[in-house]
Amino acid sequence: MSYPVFILTHGRADNQITYKTLRDNGYTGEVFFVVDDMDPQLEKYKENFGEQVLVFNKDATGTDIMTNEKEYRSPVFARNKAYEFAKEKGYRYFVAIDDDIEVVIVRYQDGNSLRGQYITNFDDVFKALREYQESAKIACLSFANGGQLIGGLQGKYKKGVSRRAYTVFFLDTEQPMEFKGLLDEDHLTTLYYSRNGYKIFTLMAFQMESPPRGKAEGGITDLYLEREHKYKQHFNSVIVLPDVVKISNDKQDFNTTNLWGYAFPKIIREEHKKARVV
Repeated sequence: MSYPVFILTHGRADNQITYKTLRDNGYTGEVFFVVDDMDPQLEKYKENFGEQVLVFNKDATGTDIMTNEKEYRSPVFARNKAYEFAKEKGYRYFVAIDDDIEVVIVRYQDGNSLRGQYITNFDDVFKALREYQESAKIACLSFANGGQLIGGLQGKYKKGVSRRAYTVFFLDTEQPMEFKGLLDEDHLTTLYYSRNGYKIFTLMAFQMESPPRGKAEGGITDLYLEREHKYKQHFNSVIVLPDVVKISNDKQDFNTTNLWGYAFPKIIREEHKKARVV
């Protein structure tokens, strides 16, 4: 029991980093490439991967990018379409993943240090994650990035999980999420659904690594480089989560701060429950 993998990709027909990582490290399951009809390398994808290539029309996804611009350089369209492809193929659980994951590392405590071991048995790891996701009825699982593990054992690692997800998504078609926004759609969408009752967790025991932004051609590198620190990127957070975020401006750069105390539902102790007035 594993997951089929849907790689969301654009402009990298000959540079499939995630695919190589999976195949070189023990993943034997099905892999599909979710490619949009505007990709200039579409025919090259088909030449390289044949029936594994799943093509979709960006204009027909009905995705809300939260801007009036005719801008299509975003993975948000493919994230939404992946659910449809998975259901069409009869899968309930599946992985939707970006195309540039170089390694995945298992992080563990060794005395007073946080150690890491590269994963070389993805079939076994996916099987364990699938069992966990099914038994706990989790809508989405994800892996941490290096920045989330700053601080070692005394940082976010000791919490075990984070309530957001990025880049790697272990999903359930019976608990779909509608991704919105041109940029930061993964952060915004998973935070929005978390606060509305979905179980969405990034597992701090797993760390993924990708090339630094701007180092790999293709994908949406140009879009992020053009818009990083621009108000249009940050104010998407205000549209989706107006009571959770604060926007500030520092040296002409915009920054978003999450007000975590307002981010998630809370369980109130019975002693604080107010009597219902009839």
